[in-house]
Amino acid sequence: MPAFPEVFEFLTQNKGTWLESPRTPFTKGRKPQKFRILECDAEQERVTIQLESGMTVPLEFWRFVSAIDTLNSDDYTPIGSPGSDQYPKQTIESVLHSVAKEKDDRGAGRGTAPHVIDLLVLAGIAELGLTPSESGRKVQGARLREGRGQEESFTCLVCGYNLNPYYPYCPQCVTLRQPPGFRGEENKENRTK
Repeated sequence: MPAFPEVFEFLTQNKGTWLESPRTPFTKGRKPQKFRILECDAEQERVTIQLESGMTVPLEFWRFVSAIDTLNSDDYTPIGSPGSDQYPKQTIESVLHSVAKEKDDRGAGRGTAPHVIDLLVLAGIAELGLTPSESGRKVQGARLREGRGQEESFTCLVCGYNLNPYYPYCPQCVTLRQPPGFRGEENKENRTK
């Protein structure tokens, strides 16, 4: 099981349930579609959601890790969208787009940030608010809920990177994070498979 227990637990417990986007109150005009969790696969390291329209959207766990990393501040970070001009650098969408390009992910331009943030908010990890964009207009933003990101961190046993407790794997070497309290080296081979 991934090491971000609250998010993973939320995803598995709500599988098949239609959920309302928490961004709805912050949206003018066209409202976000309801969605449901079709699959949460720890082995494939992804969750698949289905929108009301029937469209399915796979969300790899690394997207949650990158979003949590980006939200690790007191200020709201703009969520962004696939329609953003060249993915302005300070949005969650731009971070996910950049990481996807680095990973040579064919889904680099999918516009997944709004869905990732919806799930982080519904799981109780993040909260929504309005924040100024580069042009000064108020846009949807997110940040970690108070007290998040200051929990005890763990160190990756493979590369030594300091990990947030909500990371499912090490973002440096993509090794699954050891369970809380695990400090031994004996299972190093099992975690890297």
